[in-house]
Amino acid sequence: MAYVVRLALIAVAAIVFFQVRNWLRWRALKKWGEQHGCGDAPELENKLPGGLDRWYIIFTGMKGKIEIVQETVPEVRLAT
Repeated sequence: MAYVVRLALIAVAAIVFFQVRNWLRWRALKKWGEQHGCGDAPELENKLPGGLDRWYIIFTGMKGKIEIVQETVPEVRLAT
């Protein structure tokens, strides 16, 4: 039982260490960017929930105006 507790403590300590180290690196990089006139990267609005439109661009390579529903669902014409 003590072995599991020690292993858990080592895992928690490693996770905390890496998170703090990454945060400090990010903070230093952000400060360096501000000194050189760099701003935050622009954020794009997602049209579909969960960023599905971005995944569509990644997997298909299509850019520009995306109409996923029109491309995946065939057009249905109603008889009049």
